[in-house]
Amino acid sequence: MPAPVKYALLSAIDLVIIGVLVHYLLARLRWYTPVFTPPYQRYWHGGSNFRDLSYFDRLKRISYFALVVVGTFICLHGAFDLLFSWMPHRWGSYDEDGEWLSTASYLSGLFAFFGAVALIGGLEAMAEKVSELQLRQSKSKAFNELLKREVAHFGSILTWPETAADHLAKLEQEIEQAQRSGAVCLDDARICDDLISIFRLAMKEKQATSKSPQEKGDRPANPLLGKVARLKRNNGDNERG
Repeated sequence: MPAPVKYALLSAIDLVIIGVLVHYLLARLRWYTPVFTPPYQRYWHGGSNFRDLSYFDRLKRISYFALVVVGTFICLHGAFDLLFSWMPHRWGSYDEDGEWLSTASYLSGLFAFFGAVALIGGLEAMAEKVSELQLRQSKSKAFNELLKREVAHFGSILTWPETAADHLAKLEQEIEQAQRSGAVCLDDARICDDLISIFRLAMKEKQATSKSPQEKGDRPANPLLGKVARLKRNNGDNERG
């Protein structure tokens, strides 16, 4: 392979690794979601499992993560190599192939490996926790908005009782859409449904207690008035007799 082509290829590989590493660090500083979909996103937010992705998407994620690991290891290895540069080159030993391995190189590789694992693992765990918190906050905000709309519908029903069926049907449709889209969780949607059931029972009780005496079978609300009416009828019958 010609030297210019070789150097151009190596330069392109370096640029790709640096670009992926910078993108990963910026994404972690902005607390984007982790590279691999965590369980809470699969169950709450309708995310896809890694095994359910296409072959190209899985290959893309694995390649991206592999470049991140390699780039982090190279950067940390260079940093530790510079840190241990004060050690004399004669400090070391021969490996199984008979090649000289200095103590500085050995320690640089060892610390770079464990440092890369710890750094990437910590960033991924932190990104997962922050992403989960953001998802909970978005669901809580959507639940509060749904409760506000529910209260507004209840106020309209109390003002115009004849529109109760339309408002309740529209409200149930909004709750179903919010639950199906993943905007609110199942427990919050059940709370909204329970509020609708309680409101319906309250409306029925209100209608039952607000009926007129004619609707209740011509029975007066006050029992004393009923007794007076019966006495008047009895006196009238006695006078005619």
